Amino acid sequence: MTTIEKQDYDRLSEKKQKEYDFYSEQHPDWTHATVIKRIALAESIGKALDGFGNDDNIDKNPKFQSAVFKAIDEWLRKFPAIHQQVMPFLKAAIEKMNYYIKKGIQVITSIYETIKELFTS
Repeated sequence: MTTIEKQDYDRLSEKKQKEYDFYSEQHPDWTHATVIKRIALAESIGKALDGFGNDDNIDKNPKFQSAVFKAIDEWLRKFPAIHQQVMPFLKAAIEKMNYYIKKGIQVITSIYETIKELFTS
């Protein structure tokens, strides 16, 4: 750790220093900057998710999902070069996932309608 990195580390709260130490141990190949970015990302997502409580099905809540993606987008905007590369991929992945979900619902609906017709005719 350089002198400047040590100064950055010393400015972190005790909790964040523990996070820093944890990530550094888990990922010895990560640079100081990478560990700091990881801590910042976790903090941004944590702030975005405040108020959602401890619902067991929180991952199915559209507002929760939106908050997660918004927090990631806001954090990535701090790093324009990364944002430009990652966000198009994420948006395309989300669009593709939505497409397949809609197709799945159409198939299930079609099966349901076919079964319904068989039993009502």
